[in-house]
Amino acid sequence: MDLLYPKVVRALKFSKPQHLREEVYRNLREQILQGTLRPGTRLVEASLAQQLGTSRTPVREALHRLEQEGLLRPAGRRGVVVAGLDLVDVEEIMSLREVLESHAAGLAALRITEKDLQALTRVLRRAEQAIRARDFVSLLQWNTRFHDGIVAASGSRRLQDLIRRLSDVILAYRQLTLQVPGLPRRSHQEHEAILDALRRRDQEVAETLMRAHIRGKKRALLDALKSGGFPLAVTAGGGEGKT
Repeated sequence: MDLLYPKVVRALKFSKPQHLREEVYRNLREQILQGTLRPGTRLVEASLAQQLGTSRTPVREALHRLEQEGLLRPAGRRGVVVAGLDLVDVEEIMSLREVLESHAAGLAALRITEKDLQALTRVLRRAEQAIRARDFVSLLQWNTRFHDGIVAASGSRRLQDLIRRLSDVILAYRQLTLQVPGLPRRSHQEHEAILDALRRRDQEVAETLMRAHIRGKKRALLDALKSGGFPLAVTAGGGEGKT
C-alpha cells in the first residue's frame, strides 16, 4: 500500500534535489501528525524511496529527523514505525502542557495585541464551521492554530519551542479525541471563554481557564486510550498490541 498521496509523489519526483529532502520530511511529518499514518505503521526506507523515484538518502534523512523528534521509533530489521504512546507518556505530556500553556495564556493576557485577538476570533469562527460540518481534520487544524496563536502572543520563544515539541508528539491522538460525542462543542466553548478572558486582559482567569481546558483534554485522551478505541491498544506499561 502506498504511504504517500499520489499527487504528492508526482510533485516530489519533479522537485529540485536541494528541496527534495525537506519535502519528503514535511510530507511524512504531516501525515503522522494528522493521523493518516497511524501509530504502529511501518515505514521502510527502500519502499519509500521506490515510491518517490528517488535515492534512499533524502528518505533516510527524513526518517532520522522524525525519529529524533519522537514521531518514529526503531523497530530492528523492520525499519521504523510510527511511535505510539502509553498512558504514562500521555499523563506526563499533558500535565506538562497544562503547566506551560496555562502560563502562556497568562502572559498572553498581558501582551496580546488587537491584531492577535482578531486573528484568534477568525480561527474560532472557522472552528465553529468545522464542528457543524463534522470535519474533524479541519477542526484539529483550527484548534491547533488557536493554541499556537495564544502561545505566540505570550511573546516567549522558549515557551513556544517547548510547547511545540510536546504538542507534536500527541497531535495525532488529539484528532481521535475530537470524535468523542460532545467533546468538540465543549472544547470550542472553553476556547471562547479563554478568548474572552484575553480580551479583558484578565491574566488570572485566562491562566485558570487554560489549565482546566488542558486538564479536561487529558482526561478525555486517557479515557479514549483506555477504551481501546485506537488502532493500537496502549497499555499503562508501554506495551502495544493490535486491537
